[in-house]
Amino acid sequence: MNSIDPQVIAHRFAQAWHTYDQAAIPQQQIARTAYTLLLEIAGREPLRPGHILEIGCGTGYFTRLVQPLFPSSAWILNDLLPEARRILPSCLPGTRFLSGDILSHPPHTPCGLILSTSVFQWIPDICRLIQQLASWQPHGAYLFFSTFLPKNLCEVKELTGRGLSYPTRREWKEALAPYYHIEVLREEELRYGFDTPLDVLHHLKDTGVTATNTDPWTPAQLRRFCQAYTTRYRDAEGKVPLTYHPLYIGARRR
Repeated sequence: MNSIDPQVIAHRFAQAWHTYDQAAIPQQQIARTAYTLLLEIAGREPLRPGHILEIGCGTGYFTRLVQPLFPSSAWILNDLLPEARRILPSCLPGTRFLSGDILSHPPHTPCGLILSTSVFQWIPDICRLIQQLASWQPHGAYLFFSTFLPKNLCEVKELTGRGLSYPTRREWKEALAPYYHIEVLREEELRYGFDTPLDVLHHLKDTGVTATNTDPWTPAQLRRFCQAYTTRYRDAEGKVPLTYHPLYIGARRR
């Protein structure tokens, strides 16, 4: 179970606000895949939610992809960062912003659709999370999200011992089972090549994914990390990889 202070998470992402969109190539690819899956779902069984809640809207990449699919719905966007309110001018008219930890700031309205991409890994208790989400959704409502599985950022975690503890696919299924019928369950492994281990660290910093490390590294630690990363992972083209391991879930409220 992860137990990172939400204020630390918010601080790291606030530091990365101006670099996120340029650096978040994996997150954007995951958002596009999530959009494609949601489009397939909507094609099979038309979704007409009165209210839609997006948890962790961030800089609005996924928001701008998905909102045109549901132009008649009332949208509620949530994020830990108050800065995320800045995306409202690019959103559908009437979109409302809800700031703060979603478990402490509920939407106070039934949500026919709840969406989230690359966020739930930061929430420590997935059983409590799912129970809360279910309490905001009526029978037949839809939950769709992406999160990450244990191989995510495995290169960094193997060398440093630092990183999130990601629930398994089975744990997600068990958490959802009392409240939802799972209709979509898909995972993939994405590997991105970087020129150096320092570039890997810059990528993580520029996307805010450093909340698990609150202690600064010494120059010696940094050198050892770079040497070990290069020795263990460098490929034939001289690149060093970083693995993302997303899971996509679509589920219907029982």
